[in-house]
Amino acid sequence: MKKLKNDKKTNHKSNGVEKMEQDAVTMRNDLNELHPRTRFSAFEVKFILYAIHVINKDDWNERTANGSKKPDFSYPYKNKNISIPAAEFSKIIGSDNGHTYKELNAICASLIEKSIIVKSPEITAYFTWFNSIHFNKETNIMDFIFSDHVISRITGLEGSYTKTMLETIMKLKTYYSIWIYQLVIQHKKFFKRKITINNLLTYLGISDRKTYEKYSQFKRGVIDPSIEDINENSDIKLDYEEILEGRKIMAIVFKIKNKTKKLEYLTPIDKYKENKKESLKKELPKEAEEFFKITKNKK
Repeated sequence: MKKLKNDKKTNHKSNGVEKMEQDAVTMRNDLNELHPRTRFSAFEVKFILYAIHVINKDDWNERTANGSKKPDFSYPYKNKNISIPAAEFSKIIGSDNGHTYKELNAICASLIEKSIIVKSPEITAYFTWFNSIHFNKETNIMDFIFSDHVISRITGLEGSYTKTMLETIMKLKTYYSIWIYQLVIQHKKFFKRKITINNLLTYLGISDRKTYEKYSQFKRGVIDPSIEDINENSDIKLDYEEILEGRKIMAIVFKIKNKTKKLEYLTPIDKYKENKKESLKKELPKEAEEFFKITKNKK
């Protein structure tokens, strides 16, 4: 079976895994807590998150056009076709052997059929991740257009959103471990997150509850292997506490520890904000600095 070859003619260029340390995937919190109608494969969710990363970068480049350091959030992102070379994507996810046209074509067909649900207090929305996905076996390039509902949740992000490191996501081995990581990172500042068992099953797309009718099955088949994967291959350490109501386990409190002193999730927006803070410090008059020193010493 023919393996994919790289193609130089493409609209998108990546620097590879070795240069992705500061590259993040950002999405609005309600999208992070989506309700997939069916579970995804690890390959599918990695493609989705990598595609979001590509859109994040394109969105930032548009909002800082003409050399402007300040992003312009006054207009919505214009949805458009994005191209990714298939061989390059295989490299990003750490596949040494690449993928065949048949495999990638099957993934594209699967993704376009899978719907998701996003709930808020006001509305419940049903949609798919993508409007269209095309895979050209001659050029080995994947072209995709996100659905408008997704685009509005991954571009122009100023409010509450979740950031995860692209390099870390690509190292995780299963869909369950990737999405549990996404869910706990959303609460990383609090170092813990409580999720009911029912909600966790929903977030992970486990619609057939008979598969994990007993909590012990869910723990053995999903929770423990996912935590082992996250602890081994990510930038955090996870532990959990089971919450009982009567004699039944109803929720889990995930406890988050950083492997390093500080987790760096710097999106272009974060970098802009940090640079702005530094600029204000430099512009602070010496008289004001002396005033703050005197005031501090009086306390």
